[in-house]
Amino acid sequence: MAQRHDLTRKDIFTIEGSGLEVVSGGVLQDLHYDKVQPVEHRPHMVFTTIPSFGKTDVRWIVKGTGKAKITFDSIKARNKTLTVSL
Repeated sequence: MAQRHDLTRKDIFTIEGSGLEVVSGGVLQDLHYDKVQPVEHRPHMVFTTIPSFGKTDVRWIVKGTGKAKITFDSIKARNKTLTVSL
């Protein structure tokens, strides 16, 4: 109810790393047709709402090499961090 009336902030996915440039990012709307709702400004940060007991797929296009740190930040769920090598 609070998210429906914009009383709380959305969940935040971020990606960062030295030597990396985020070209594009967004929420994957349709897996089969590869349809992504892109983020206009600051593509390294994706604001979205994850439904209860549901899932949301996020996709980034990143240029560069090195380690990328992907972070999920939420008010009601556990925050997670993942580090991957590109």
